[in-house]
Amino acid sequence: MSPSPSQHRLSAACQQGRHYTLEELRDLEVFARDRGVMIVPEIDVPGHATAIVKAAQPIFGGGGNVIGAGREDTYKALDTLAGELCDVFRSTPYFHIGATRSTRGSGMTRTPRPI
Repeated sequence: MSPSPSQHRLSAACQQGRHYTLEELRDLEVFARDRGVMIVPEIDVPGHATAIVKAAQPIFGGGGNVIGAGREDTYKALDTLAGELCDVFRSTPYFHIGATRSTRGSGMTRTPRPI
């Protein structure tokens, strides 16, 4: 997880020291690019998302480790986060969306359906 200028709850959660700053990510991208290595940024959704769900439950929360896919705000926030990561990793034409499966009872069933 990295701090996000647009998602203040995520930035606050990142203050605990288990993250790369945006500046560190930019430095890493330059370091890799200079050595011919391409870093492909990823947001792993809907599963394996415990940190983002805990940090911003009202936006991303489905429950447990699963992002709530039934909320329009979730998609807007993910689009913003993807844009921020793409801004950092400018030398790659790729962006990976994890698309991990989620099992029944992992939080997806508790996500409100869109109206």
